[in-house]
Amino acid sequence: MTSKTRSALKIPRGIFAMLTLTLIAAGPALSAQHYTIIHEFTPARGNYATGHLAIDAAGNIYGTTRFGGITTGLCQNRACGLVYKLSKATGSWTETILHRFTDSSGDGADPQGGVMVDAAGNIYGTTATGGAHNQGTVFELSPNATGGYSYQVIYTLGNGSMDGTNPIGTLALDAAGNLYGTTADFDGAGNVFMLSPTSGGTWTETVLFGFKNGSDGGYPASGVTLDSSGNLYGTTGTGGMLTGPCKFYPGCGVVFKLSPAPGTWSETLPYTFPGNYNGKLPANAGVTFDAAGNLYGSTAQGGMTNCNCGEIFELSPDGTGGWTHSVLYTFKGTSADPNFDLALDTAGNLYGVTLSSSGTVFKLSPGSTGTWQKTVLHTFVGTTTNGPDGANPLGGVTFDSAGNLYGTTSAGGINGGGVLYEITP
Repeated sequence: MTSKTRSALKIPRGIFAMLTLTLIAAGPALSAQHYTIIHEFTPARGNYATGHLAIDAAGNIYGTTRFGGITTGLCQNRACGLVYKLSKATGSWTETILHRFTDSSGDGADPQGGVMVDAAGNIYGTTATGGAHNQGTVFELSPNATGGYSYQVIYTLGNGSMDGTNPIGTLALDAAGNLYGTTADFDGAGNVFMLSPTSGGTWTETVLFGFKNGSDGGYPASGVTLDSSGNLYGTTGTGGMLTGPCKFYPGCGVVFKLSPAPGTWSETLPYTFPGNYNGKLPANAGVTFDAAGNLYGSTAQGGMTNCNCGEIFELSPDGTGGWTHSVLYTFKGTSADPNFDLALDTAGNLYGVTLSSSGTVFKLSPGSTGTWQKTVLHTFVGTTTNGPDGANPLGGVTFDSAGNLYGTTSAGGINGGGVLYEITP
């Protein structure tokens, strides 16, 4: 465990209010697409969906909403939210609510990062608030003998000076069953933590690294990605370069790597964002690996000076232990702010969403000349003459095994509480 003295610098919570995840499943390449709304969120059964969707081997979809569910008690005037499951049978989708957060008796509230599912069907996620210290929780939902799910809080955040608070990114899981996550930690600069299961059914936390919001980065609002050697990769929304166009934030953020060593973890920085043409503020987006070991990610800002609309970048190993940064695509006009996790298919195409206006779903395809071509798969408009559409996607997209693409919006739809959509080849 590292011992770090963290900065007292604070930034507004709103910078990190819209979150997504880290590990995205890869699927086959898409050609011609068809967009369908498969679920409408409602206040009573959850609305304002954000974060990462998880899909199991049977094709069931799991996710969270920040609002809805219980609207009494402590949840009457604040976000509590719920965990849901969508199952398809005879051509239609059925929603099952797996847990309604109560923000009482140690339960969490406000799940922002979505969920992940392990091979046994256990569901893991985080809440940004609630728990014994009102600083967030890590929870597990396990299938039980009655066909339902058993819920438990496996860790409560805010237990000490090194323990983080406000976990709002998606969790990652290694082969040994350890969970990895980040805390946005608005009283410090955030950290990366590991939860390890014990034989007694409890979980033990280890803080792997505490950020200081200096050149090392600060406020890691997305989750982390593991490589085959057990190294962790992620992004921070601030810190890094503290001069020039980055001095006002402070810092434009970094891509970090944490490597395990006996008794400690060490940080290196594959890339520090300088602002302007090379991007800045990857606050809500982690990084995604391809089979060759290249990293892909997005930034909310940077790119064209007259637009500052964000970009898609690639980091490639240079063979000497370093990384080469390339800008694959710079956004402009009304299609901007791509700051969410990317999905990668087996043909090397990248998929993601933008937030500006009402948002879009896009595809980036590598060309033979080294350039990348963007295709808009869907433009959200909220309401159309043909019926309500979704709006404001606050999470990335996820593939199922058949190559269908799924995501959510936080607004739009019949009830105004967002939709869950499918884009099929």
